[in-house]
Amino acid sequence: MFFSMLFGGGTFVYLNNKRQLIRCHHKDVENTCNAYAEKWKGTKIKLYQYQTCPFCTKTRCFLQAQGIPFENIEVHPIFKKEIQFSKSKKVPLVTVEKNGKLQQLSDSSLIISVLSSYMINNDREIEELVKCYPITTVVNEKGKAEKVILNKHWLISEEPVVQTAENDPRKEEAKWRFWVDDYLVHLISPNVYRTYREAFQAFDYHVKQGRFNGTWEGVVAKYLGSVAMWGIAKKLKKKYKLEENVRLDLYRACNTWTEAIGKDRTFMGGSKPNLADVSVFGVLSVMENLDAFQDVLKHTSIKKWYYKTKQAIEEHNGQNLNLNISA
Repeated sequence: MFFSMLFGGGTFVYLNNKRQLIRCHHKDVENTCNAYAEKWKGTKIKLYQYQTCPFCTKTRCFLQAQGIPFENIEVHPIFKKEIQFSKSKKVPLVTVEKNGKLQQLSDSSLIISVLSSYMINNDREIEELVKCYPITTVVNEKGKAEKVILNKHWLISEEPVVQTAENDPRKEEAKWRFWVDDYLVHLISPNVYRTYREAFQAFDYHVKQGRFNGTWEGVVAKYLGSVAMWGIAKKLKKKYKLEENVRLDLYRACNTWTEAIGKDRTFMGGSKPNLADVSVFGVLSVMENLDAFQDVLKHTSIKKWYYKTKQAIEEHNGQNLNLNISA
């Protein structure tokens, strides 16, 4: 599945996998489209991803919401020949080519933060912004060393964060972006691949949607992938100490999210989605058209928020996405 994004005549045009054209026609949005088109002029962005990976769907939804032009490249989950050029064999992987320079970005939250920071800083290039997110080694609670990316849930801007301001929207956004990576995302695989039937359903659907449909590579991915992920889902369930019925953990997480938004806001970002909204939506959207998603809609209060966020992303209301650059 490929996404094509074209700019012409000051109007942003998006061609999705259903070959539907969606245009920015409101004047204020159109003006922002022009500014973003200029920002990304001469830049080639490629997203290497798995169709079934929640970190990948989170990244893809961000790019789509922000109207960032990119080429979507499906990586075979077993052979991975599409990313042989990279030392990192993990997805999502984003390459940004501009002025003869090629920058690789991995880790979904880092990708989102770096590209968002680039959009709000007129005088800083991507390679400079990457240095603001250093990698360090820490000892986790199990006594094992692991590498972490500092600041990855924050944007780099000239506006200082007021440490004493509890209502600073940037703090709330960073908190929930961390929650997505630290908790929510770990509920997806145990629910999507809960049984072998559900695992096969997931791979069958996503192979049909992707570029490997009808190929021997697709057959390998569907049958071997579903068996492998069914087994991995059981290990993840134990690792993260989930309920015997893993749906209950997922239901609680969805209700926790909607309760945090409250009744007075449409999105976590207020009247517009922010990066936390896009991150939660991106992770949950990998379940669409699967049994787990239908169960979530039936047993939680997330439906209204989910479809409003989906509409905002598909209509590219991300051109005026709330990036929370000031308190």
